[in-house]
Amino acid sequence: MALLLYSVIVATMGIGLLEGSEIAMMMVAAASKHKWNTAWRVAFAALATLIPLIAALYFFFTLIPPRVAGLAAGIIIFALGAHFFYEGFAGRKGHKQTEKEDEKIAKAGLLGIYAAMLLEEAEAGSITMSIGVAAGGAYASAILGMLLCLLIPLIALKMLEPMIEKIPEWIVQLAILSVMIVAALLIIIYRV
Repeated sequence: MALLLYSVIVATMGIGLLEGSEIAMMMVAAASKHKWNTAWRVAFAALATLIPLIAALYFFFTLIPPRVAGLAAGIIIFALGAHFFYEGFAGRKGHKQTEKEDEKIAKAGLLGIYAAMLLEEAEAGSITMSIGVAAGGAYASAILGMLLCLLIPLIALKMLEPMIEKIPEWIVQLAILSVMIVAALLIIIYRV
């Protein structure tokens, strides 16, 4: 029985690392357009929503198929990546917006990033719960494994923050969000 619990923890650690890395990429994109403090606040708000989300997934797991959560996450990440990809090119060309346009886009962008982080967490939670079901109800071990590794990419990002700040905004946006678009396409293709 102990071996099964450790296997469940290890299996869900990989899920946590993957989803945590995707959340970290969204944070870098947000920080390149907004400030780091704002990006961290959005991330902490999304992580604070994780506990009720996992509770909801626990109670309604049979109603929320993991494929649906994954497909929705892929579509949102693709749309968010395409938006920031465009912003990166617009920034490179020197296109400047008025302050009012900038504020409106900033609010919409942060809401989109928050929604994308929630969908990543929903995907991670769905996969984690399915592993818990397959392991005969080892939900606590599955959640523990996911949470342990979900935070590792965010801790690494915090340590790399000073280095990332030195890179021009448009390069960060094009690089990170190119990766996000490719990841989103792979998620969508894999789910369909």
